[in-house]
Amino acid sequence: MYPAYEQLALEIGRGFARWRVYMHLKPPRLHFTQPREVKVWAVASELQMSPRKVRDALDWLTERGFLAEHGRDSRGVRRLTVEYEREHLPAA
Repeated sequence: MYPAYEQLALEIGRGFARWRVYMHLKPPRLHFTQPREVKVWAVASELQMSPRKVRDALDWLTERGFLAEHGRDSRGVRRLTVEYEREHLPAA
């Protein structure tokens, strides 16, 4: 695997919902360098989760450096990539 994936497995407070969202989005669905659209409703539907939990997971994964956000498209859909290696570790 890759360094960020291994770090997520050890992350305290990760929770099952966040883990499911990450596992759903990891390559090949998302790419390390090419941003791709991630629609909350689509992920929620595919994982049979609430959109609120998916949004929370995306926010948490982005804040902690597991996903990188590259702005939003004209409809407000997030454009994300998976981080191969976390550049920074947030303060506890």
